[in-house]
Amino acid sequence: MSTTEGTIPMDEPPLFDLEAQDEPDTAEDTDEEPGDIDDSDEELQPTFGPLVREGVTIPFELQQHGNGRLPDSVLEPLGIARHRLHRSAATAFQRWRDLARGAGIDLTLTDSYRTFDQQVELKKRKPDLAATPGKSVHGWGFAVDLAVGSPPKPFGASVFEWLKANGPTIGWHMGRPKDEPWHWVYRGPQDGAPDVGAAARPRLLLNSTGDAVRELQTLLGIFVDGRFGPQTDAAVRAFQQAHALFVDGVVGPKTWAVLLGG
Repeated sequence: MSTTEGTIPMDEPPLFDLEAQDEPDTAEDTDEEPGDIDDSDEELQPTFGPLVREGVTIPFELQQHGNGRLPDSVLEPLGIARHRLHRSAATAFQRWRDLARGAGIDLTLTDSYRTFDQQVELKKRKPDLAATPGKSVHGWGFAVDLAVGSPPKPFGASVFEWLKANGPTIGWHMGRPKDEPWHWVYRGPQDGAPDVGAAARPRLLLNSTGDAVRELQTLLGIFVDGRFGPQTDAAVRAFQQAHALFVDGVVGPKTWAVLLGG
């Protein structure tokens, strides 16, 4: 679909009620009864292996922190209210927003990263609509609830079609269930394919330095200093082992692709 300035009508009837957005549990996520709050939250315990929610592979390093308990170092402000996302998702969201602006769409949102306490509070307010705390992709920093304008408003069919045509090209896909036009998750470009940006990133190993190392450290959720030292080497090897990659401490295209959400 074209992204020519002003091509998308913004005054169409909205597809949803902004106040009635839901994110229900599914059998894949939980065996609990709807409305229950599980304070034990098994996802807060590191699983040391692949964890997939709504098609999003959650990085091993984030699993160690727990859903809704991510450190500020792995989150990036979006410049919209206080909304934040995991850095890889935030970068892709800004690209998506820039594309939308070219089509005459003021793409905003009503929700992004959601702390565990915020998930608990939401579940209490909307027991039949909100996901069980600790189960939400919002708690990993890879999900948004979209809107348009400021203050945020629901969008119509033309905006929705534009989102479906353009979001997946930069890694944003509709979440689950599929009848929620506002709920999108970051999986990386093209389902099941490596991030197209992975091949363009440099090969990193012990003693490498620079901005690429800073990006690597941010994605791993470790201290960011731009120096590939022993701590970074250990984190890379743990990541490779957890994701069934060849464990050599070298960050090449395959490791980059998984780090970036491919």
